[in-house]
Amino acid sequence: MQIRTAKYRVGDDAGVKGISGSLARASMLRVLEALRDHTGLNKGDSVLVDLGAGIGEPLAWALCHGFVSKTRGFEFDSVKVTRAATFMRLLELDAEVHELDINAIDSLGDATHVYLAWQGFDSMTKEHIGRLLTLTPGVRGVAVVQHASRTGQRFLHEECGFPERLMIEKHFSVTMSGGKQRLMAYILGTAP
Repeated sequence: MQIRTAKYRVGDDAGVKGISGSLARASMLRVLEALRDHTGLNKGDSVLVDLGAGIGEPLAWALCHGFVSKTRGFEFDSVKVTRAATFMRLLELDAEVHELDINAIDSLGDATHVYLAWQGFDSMTKEHIGRLLTLTPGVRGVAVVQHASRTGQRFLHEECGFPERLMIEKHFSVTMSGGKQRLMAYILGTAP
């Protein structure tokens, strides 16, 4: 089954908490390709973690297009988590989205790459993510999708506490599904 068909069957990614929305197919694939090309995302040893995963659409794209073989998602909205289970089952993917508030996560475990579409995240959550990235030295790539920022690198390091080892390697404009809203994707990789 195709991702768009499965997404339609589960009722999109709307829930009762947080912000809903996902990147258009071409934009999502561009983010995954940038993670591959600039930070070594690969099917062999990469583990992609999505914080604020919704129904897990970025995880599904990464698995279906062979970017990774292992993923994990975290979402605090129980409605989205239930839809994510159905979504993954329809796609016959071995991937889970766990119901857990990001601020309750104490470790990213074996994560090598992190996807963050964090438009609705408050500053406390962004700072917590910065601490998680600092405590997880195995993370070698991060994709942050948000409104454009003139102070991207400084904002991520000074205000969110991202570790200095993660530097912006690339940034580009992305489109949300439906084509109405444009955001920026910032690809961070480990500094040489």
